Parts: sequence; C-alpha cells; structure tokens
Amino acid sequence: MVHGQTAQGTVTALLTDASGNLLTTLQNASITVTASDLNIRPLSYTVDNITVQNVVSTVNTNVTNTVNTNVTNTVNIRPLNSSIDTISNVLSGRSFISVTSSINNVTGTGALLAEDTSQKTMYTYYVRNTGNAAFSVVLQISPTTAEAYYIDDVTGEISVAPGTAATLIAGRFLNYTRIFYNAGTSTVTAEFYYNAQT
Repeated sequence: MVHGQTAQGTVTALLTDASGNLLTTLQNASITVTASDLNIRPLSYTVDNITVQNVVSTVNTNVTNTVNTNVTNTVNIRPLNSSIDTISNVLSGRSFISVTSSINNVTGTGALLAEDTSQKTMYTYYVRNTGNAAFSVVLQISPTTAEAYYIDDVTGEISVAPGTAATLIAGRFLNYTRIFYNAGTSTVTAEFYYNAQT
C-alpha cells in the first residue's frame, strides 16, 4: 500500500488503478495552459514533416482474433522532382477518336466502319463522294457484331451526289453502329470517316 501526506500533514493511502497508475481528482481547480513562441505559418518542406496515423484492424480468420496495429505514414514535403515523382492528370479533356475508310470504283453494297459506340458520348459518320456517280448510305445499329443483327437506323437512307458530303448521326442507341452503302450498278468512289468523343 502506498501512502501520502495531505497539506495539513495527515498520512493517507493513495488510490491507484489495477495497473498501479495513480488516480487523482481535481476539485474546484482550474488549469491554465500557456503557450509561447507559436509559429503559425505555411508548411515548408525544409523544416516541417507531416505524419498521418491510423489504426488498422487485422483479423486472423482461423482463430477469429482481432489484432490492432498502428500504421504510420510520413508525408515528405518537398519540391517535385521529375526523376522520382509522377503526376497523374485525372482532370482531363475528352477523348477523341477518328477512323477512316474508302471505296474505289466499287459497285453493289457494303458495310464499313463498324464501331463499338456503347461508351461514346457523341459520334458522327461523314461521307464524301469523290466519284462521278451518286450512291446512298444509311447507318445500321446492332446489339452484337453478328451480321444478322444489324438493322437500319430510324434516320433512314440518304443519297450522296458526286462532289458532295453528308453526315449521319444515329437516332437510336445500340452497342454497335456502322455505315452501309448502296451503289447499285453504278461505279462509285468515296471516303468515309467516323469521329467519336468520350
């Protein structure tokens, strides 16, 4: 048993917790904390360090025992250096895709520029007739790449005269889009473009 003495000289037992730490009670007392030389300023890599702490719980699944582990990460405040630092640009502009194809002196029908348009926010097909005969084009859409599933889009077929150009934008949404041309018996030459933005 540990004893102490009051201000009046009376010997008395001191109260401790189970670990032997002294238990104290402040009655009608106030505590004044005085700070001097406070340095409130922006952080500087030359004199400051930041430590980030957290408690991580790990569970041993065989024993179902939880163990708490202190993890400390120190943030290194310093100028960036191109030889050891990497910066990822997560705030960026839109992604742009451009694909081209052409036909030269062809007759009949065909499909070009079959594209997965499922993740595109905007896309347009462009056709330029560089030949001497008119032909027609239509966008076709499909939920799969299988030929049998492609159907004409609701925007319909348009005719492209020699020396002119046209743009096509799908009126309905499905996973895949392509451009289908019909030259009939005429011999046609043309350029086709697919431009998309995500």
